[in-house]
Amino acid sequence: MSDTPKPKRPLRRIVSIVLRVLIAAAGLSIVAFQLTWRDSVEIPGSYEIAPGVLTTDSVELPIVERTEAQVTVRYEEKTIVIATEQLTADESGPRFKPGLISTFGSADVKWILLAFLVNFAIYPLQTARWGVLMKARGLPVRPWQTFRIFMAGLFYSSFMPGMTGGDVFKAYYVARHSDRKADAIVSILADRFTGLVGLVILASLAAGVALSMGMDDPTTRTAGQTVAVAAVIFIVAAAIYFTPFLQRLFGMHFVSRLLPRRGPVAAAKQAVAAYSDHKGAVVLSVGLGVIVHVTIILAALISARAVGMETGTIKFVALMPLVVMAGSLPLSFMGLGLIEPTGVALLGETGVASVNQIVTMLVLIRVYQVAWSAVGAAFVIHGGLTLPGKETQRHPDTQAQRCAERTHSDL
Repeated sequence: MSDTPKPKRPLRRIVSIVLRVLIAAAGLSIVAFQLTWRDSVEIPGSYEIAPGVLTTDSVELPIVERTEAQVTVRYEEKTIVIATEQLTADESGPRFKPGLISTFGSADVKWILLAFLVNFAIYPLQTARWGVLMKARGLPVRPWQTFRIFMAGLFYSSFMPGMTGGDVFKAYYVARHSDRKADAIVSILADRFTGLVGLVILASLAAGVALSMGMDDPTTRTAGQTVAVAAVIFIVAAAIYFTPFLQRLFGMHFVSRLLPRRGPVAAAKQAVAAYSDHKGAVVLSVGLGVIVHVTIILAALISARAVGMETGTIKFVALMPLVVMAGSLPLSFMGLGLIEPTGVALLGETGVASVNQIVTMLVLIRVYQVAWSAVGAAFVIHGGLTLPGKETQRHPDTQAQRCAERTHSDL
């Protein structure tokens, strides 16, 4: 027997947190260099901004002084005064570009409040989706208690680094008084997966509509191709999961034989396989996932309007799912450093949204989540976050269990 000590989990956790912080810092740094904090005026090339003063190339000039009637800028050591009526909304002439602080300050509070309220609808829908999957496996589902556990997970995901959506804490609360720990934990993973499938379906539909309406620009086309690849991957995975013949064809039974036949791994394998006998619950969960992401993107669209973004609704709905996907990757804290570059790269290409507006919109979305997570904090403080104990739990019916074992005997 080797005397080499096993690596400690706390060390791996620290390394994971450090890597996520570095990823977030790298992504945020990329965006930070594109932000403009001060208000400025963008002058097109070959434009006479003053008598005898002609710009050679397009240039962005910080505003030195601004009044209702005019703005003052400096160009080649000359003080240039531009009348407000000379400012244009396009690139044909001088264009006013608000800095980040002005973008926040000028945001429409009414639209922000509406987006904040719409955002709350996301959490009961996500709770219902998770409840459908738990109920399918015979786990005790009490809507109010499930909602409390879900919101507690939201609180932890908002303030604890290194966690993915508070899933670790939700798994702890659900499984700690259960003799069905594998089913409880797998229900959370299944909830994540069906939510992602719902997002891919929505993105595919939106991209298809956008392309059919003639929005065949490179950004929209790339978005459509990306979600098409993701959709194909999910369709193939679902076909293999629900079809024993394809499982044998792709040699999944060989993989299964490498896994332990007893213990936690075997229990998790059986819990994963069991969802193939609950197709209705899976389909309903995916449908709720589509509704959840429609609500998320609706809140984002309202926030975009609040900060003055003029991106068309169809194009916004076609591109925003990819931004949400980037934020769903468990690579950084709350998607920091992933959402921002993705949002700027996709939405900024349209030419009707500045980097400042995009970043402000994304910050508002996080503010909504953090604000609503205070509800979860209250539930954590109050305590009692657990589902009913062993005596109230029921296993799936015997016939369904035998069918699952027969169907997945090679898995």
